[in-house]
Amino acid sequence: MPLTPSNRYTQNELLPLNPEEAQTIDFVPKASTYYQPGAFLHQVAGDVGKLEPVTASAAGSPVAINKRAFITDASGNITFGSPATGGEQGQTQLVSDAYITGLFRTEDLVQTGAGAIAAAYGQPPNGRNFVKGRLITGTTALG
Repeated sequence: MPLTPSNRYTQNELLPLNPEEAQTIDFVPKASTYYQPGAFLHQVAGDVGKLEPVTASAAGSPVAINKRAFITDASGNITFGSPATGGEQGQTQLVSDAYITGLFRTEDLVQTGAGAIAAAYGQPPNGRNFVKGRLITGTTALG
């Protein structure tokens, strides 16, 4: 038996404070993209059903929070884990899951762009649902 564990999910997965109340959805990720746990996701422009991380250059309306670290190849195959470590067993799949509700520490969420956390709780301009929730304590400011 190895001295160090081979599967370290807590380093590659966002864990809610109360897992029983967190809800997830399945989604198809954008090809050739790295997904960090805790990153806000928005719909890929012109590609219904696919989600990508909100970035500083491509601000969107967040609809979910990414659950696990993974990377996609040019065909859209998902390898779980970080780009440096890869998947724990080398398996790939086409769909991942993301949180639409849950209680999280804001320090565990990836704040990209101009106010991604604050934007996640706004009124949807086009009728889509945003991430359900509210800031209980603390701040959404960068830094």
